[in-house]
Amino acid sequence: MTDLRDYYEGFFNNSVDAILILNNNSFIHFNKAALDMFGYTEEEFKYLKPSDVSPEFQPDGQESQKKAEWMILLAIKNGHNRFEWVHKKKDGTNFNTEVLLIPVIEKSINIYAVVRDISEKKKMEFEIKKLNEDRAFVLENIDIFLYRYNRQGLFQYISPSVKKVTGYDYYEWRDYLRFLTDSEINDNVDENITKVLSYKQKVNYNIEIYRKDGKKMILNLDEKPYFNENGELDGVLGIGRDITEELKKEGQIYYAQKMETLSNLASGFTHEVNNSLAVLKGNIDIIRKKLLGSDIWNDISERFNFVDKSMTRIIEMMERLLILSNKYDDRKEVLDLNDFILNLTDDLKNVFTKNIDIEVKFSEEEAKIYASRYYITQLFLTILVNSYNMITFYSDVKKTKSGKIKITINEVELNNEKYWEIIIQDDIDSGHKYLNMEILKSLVEHEKGKLYYKFDKINTYKVYFKVYSGKNKEDVKNRNLDFNAENSSILIIDDELLIVKTASEILKNYGFDVLFSLNGFDGLKLYEQNRNEIDLVVIDMDMPKMDGRELYYKLKELNKDIKIIVSSGYRDDKRVLELIENEKVGFIPKPYSMKLFLEEVIKKLKED
Repeated sequence: MTDLRDYYEGFFNNSVDAILILNNNSFIHFNKAALDMFGYTEEEFKYLKPSDVSPEFQPDGQESQKKAEWMILLAIKNGHNRFEWVHKKKDGTNFNTEVLLIPVIEKSINIYAVVRDISEKKKMEFEIKKLNEDRAFVLENIDIFLYRYNRQGLFQYISPSVKKVTGYDYYEWRDYLRFLTDSEINDNVDENITKVLSYKQKVNYNIEIYRKDGKKMILNLDEKPYFNENGELDGVLGIGRDITEELKKEGQIYYAQKMETLSNLASGFTHEVNNSLAVLKGNIDIIRKKLLGSDIWNDISERFNFVDKSMTRIIEMMERLLILSNKYDDRKEVLDLNDFILNLTDDLKNVFTKNIDIEVKFSEEEAKIYASRYYITQLFLTILVNSYNMITFYSDVKKTKSGKIKITINEVELNNEKYWEIIIQDDIDSGHKYLNMEILKSLVEHEKGKLYYKFDKINTYKVYFKVYSGKNKEDVKNRNLDFNAENSSILIIDDELLIVKTASEILKNYGFDVLFSLNGFDGLKLYEQNRNEIDLVVIDMDMPKMDGRELYYKLKELNKDIKIIVSSGYRDDKRVLELIENEKVGFIPKPYSMKLFLEEVIKKLKED
């Protein structure tokens, strides 16, 4: 039978942990594991004291030597003592250990010390601690919150970030149902909870609540059931996310897409209508000229006045549609705000659904300003159409069934200057928070105006434009139509046959010779064949295959001194502007009257 002493000697020598025996503050015995742990040779180690393998101070600030004496006393008193300790290697490196002290009384008191290197364990504990701290930080600061509730619907966990998202802490959010608004989207909350608990379905739904600060917010809740090891429903895991801003952006995108679609429709529609108006207006002018001085003129002249007024009204409506399509002349003119607002709101009333009431209080006097019709229309359309769109867009989210818009025009004095004040108020709660106010400001500032606004249960805009009392800076004097058209030839290139016929007749009645073509390719050939006889070319800007811009530059290659007028319903079309500003061509807006058409033609022909 193996001697018991040999057994313990083998255990001592082969232990992976360092084993040391201390007596009178000196190491009297130690194993190979101790030498490996501390990095000393056997000869070096037998002259060391416990203080030589410890730093001067332990992490708690106590001196290692004094604390070690206390640990030994506790071991003697209790029969053992287990604790953590920072030791020091020969190279000066500190490392974490777990120490077990056992007193053994032989001839004197020896202390058996078992030292285990727990550096990796401490490192892992530190990483876990750091990970938990990071996790707690994330769960407290992320823009979502996590939660779990049991089969009875009672919350078992809610992440700390619930406070950041909603303003409520864990204990308050447990009763979140009392924070629900009366919005229709909350009607299905119980149904969704039943789906996930009773039918074990994954659900995703929105709720509207009052935040802790009293503001409304919309939360998206994504919930799924979770099961225990036996496959039984154990509860529900969920994620709550604030989607209020996302809905706002969706509203803005929806609004932008709607406006873009409207813009494209308006552009195409007004192009066709303007062509028809050009034909209609030109022919009416021709008929008027033929009838002037006749026996029946006195009987029908009033009818022509009615037609002129109707034509003017249609043209104004087309101008507003052109503004929606972002293709409009932005030159300034004198506008009467009374007439402008009246026409604009009449148009909108025909478009808006009946649940929106627009009430206008006009100024008792003419409210004249000098401004760009384009920018002013953009300004008021942006505000008014936004009101309409926000109501219709949120009708499925909020109980908004009607809206009222009130407009008032007053003359006021600001800083000793007279202004027209346009006040726009509505009762659309929060709808205007989705407007880009910087765009509104830029529109107002472009016209040297001022803008003030306040969003509340009653949203208020106050827009100020200076009172215009002078003469129109762009009054156009009657141009001299005296011109000898004999032997003058004009080429008209337009893909609309009726416009070509109307323009040709206007010119022929004045005495011009006229050639025409219905497309750019044939028109280019016709000019090349008759270049010595043609004095002026009138070209339409919008034609298939070869537009007016391309045709212009090809004509210039044939004759650098050629005189050209472009005709279009869109003066601020980039192609038109390029030719007007850089190439100094003439321009005739559609629809045009006979007088305007002749004025532009004669003006261009008289140029040197």
